[in-house]
Amino acid sequence: MNSQNKKIKKKDINKPKKRKKTIPVKLKQQLWLNHFGKVFESKCFIDWCDNIINVFDFEAGHDIPESKGGKIDLHNLYPICSKCNKSMGNRFTILSSIDNLNDMDGIWNDFNVSNEICMEILN
Repeated sequence: MNSQNKKIKKKDINKPKKRKKTIPVKLKQQLWLNHFGKVFESKCFIDWCDNIINVFDFEAGHDIPESKGGKIDLHNLYPICSKCNKSMGNRFTILSSIDNLNDMDGIWNDFNVSNEICMEILN
């Protein structure tokens, strides 16, 4: 390995990771109230996900990811489960993933595939 490669690797190691902004607690509380009202627990906002979230254990998922210019505000955040939030990364928006699933349901239903099988395929 030449010295130039060593310098690049050291530079990459020392490069600080960009930290995401923390979503304020009051904003998360308002987010829950806007979507679910005064209910303690609900199904994840993502249509095809059956996970139950509650007022103390949910993530505020960005519809448009921060890395793509999405804001931390009530218009861009949705209460979702940790699994959905982490599986989306920055490749999908929340609303487009719901639209895509609705399209997929139509395709799978043409083949008489049950929703349970669709869920297994998507997970």
